[in-house]
Amino acid sequence: MRILITSGIYPPESGGPATYVQNLAKILVKQGHQLMVISYSDKNHYEGDSALEYKLIRIKRTNKVLNYINFFKAVNKNIKNFDIVYCFDHFSAGIPSILASKLNKKRITIRVGGDFIWERYLRINQKGITLRDYYAQNLYKKDWLRFLIIKLVFKFTDLIIFTTKFQKEIFQGPYKLVEANIKYIHNPFSLERKSLSDIIRNNNILFIGRIIEKNNVRRLISVFSSLKQSDFNLIILGEGEIKKELKKEVQEKKIENIIFKGLFSRKEILKEMQKSYAMVFPSYTDISPNTLLECISTGTPFIVTIEQGFDWLKGKVLEFNPLSNEEMKESLEKIMDLDFYNSYQEKIMDLDYNYTYEEASKDTIKLFKEVI
Repeated sequence: MRILITSGIYPPESGGPATYVQNLAKILVKQGHQLMVISYSDKNHYEGDSALEYKLIRIKRTNKVLNYINFFKAVNKNIKNFDIVYCFDHFSAGIPSILASKLNKKRITIRVGGDFIWERYLRINQKGITLRDYYAQNLYKKDWLRFLIIKLVFKFTDLIIFTTKFQKEIFQGPYKLVEANIKYIHNPFSLERKSLSDIIRNNNILFIGRIIEKNNVRRLISVFSSLKQSDFNLIILGEGEIKKELKKEVQEKKIENIIFKGLFSRKEILKEMQKSYAMVFPSYTDISPNTLLECISTGTPFIVTIEQGFDWLKGKVLEFNPLSNEEMKESLEKIMDLDFYNSYQEKIMDLDYNYTYEEASKDTIKLFKEVI
């Protein structure tokens, strides 16, 4: 099958869609499918792009209008050579992908993993709210034009793939999604663990991801800096629109145990995770955090927002209300307690999750054949 993948991000940028696209593309090519990836990027080219087994087109971000125009041009130019478009973003990449697919009478599938207008609301208002409450309180109506555009994108999509029922249940009512057009493919991940005796931990508590309002890093820094301890460091690994502001704030307050780091390769990130004491996932809502699965793979204890879509983790891991400083603080203090930590680490090692990219690719192709 000939598949054109479009995405809002691609490595070295961090994030679930970036990792997913890269890993899925490798498998699909090995299985004999023809592939191309088009993605937004901070640069036109990175070292290693030319060595890929498929063509990667990076659309360098400039301004919003040009971004959409350039992305549309790239998709429209190449779409004729493909059977289907697989889009990993329902707004920034979704809008130009939908336009090009309809103009060229090609089928399109969108995999939904986040929410553009909710993240925009958080960025503008700097007022925390979960994805569920954003829609329950009808706040999406304040961004009615973008909401209408997304609704139209979904209407003209041949197949909508969710990673969890959690998000589908939030979206289905407001966007009037047709049940027959909805399918599920979970985040692929196969656990390959080392024994606890082979793992040496440092005293770092690690956050990995985009440093944006949605990921609640501002609150995390505030809560961590209020803790009465000096044995642990908070390592914030990633890039994002509020990184400079938060880094400056930490420097001005002379908080020495909060350290910012830049982009790492996936291999380096896994090494950081494996040697870190713990990880924290503080987002206001995390639909299906792929990094959390990597965390389970490395046996690294973690605390996570209760607003997350992995139902199979409920009651098994340490969760907190992302809107509550006190609950986040209690969770951090709890995981810093060595007695709790040792027993909790064994629970993390007992968690089981196996759904490989090979399985996901086969399920994906099966769904594509139903709509082509």
